[in-house]
Amino acid sequence: MSPPIEFGATWRCVGEQRRYGNVMPLWLCDEPTPAFTDAYKLARGMLVGVGYSWTDRGHGQPQLLACWWDMGVTVDVAALQVEVDRVVAAAAAEREERARQDQERHERDVAAAEISAPPIRSALRQLLDERP
Repeated sequence: MSPPIEFGATWRCVGEQRRYGNVMPLWLCDEPTPAFTDAYKLARGMLVGVGYSWTDRGHGQPQLLACWWDMGVTVDVAALQVEVDRVVAAAAAEREERARQDQERHERDVAAAEISAPPIRSALRQLLDERP
């Protein structure tokens, strides 16, 4: 069995590993997608409940890797997908809103600079003219 949702990432089975005293198949994702990290941040309890997590097991890399433990439980994939889609969309909307706010802030800063720049330039020219 493979992870119920792939999140657009590549998963690989690294065999059975021990977790909380149980031996179960472990799947690793070397490069988690933004969809996985968004879903994990916003719906961690749900994802952990169906086996998703981060681990230092099954690999020799110095960081934690995204993983899925095959706990042998039945997962309602359709319901899981609906919730994942919802939280991923919410994270995308939040990023878009932050980008919009950043753009507005940038536009305000540019407008303010356009107002304050001419007198500053004039004062600098005067200083250079007076002290060559």
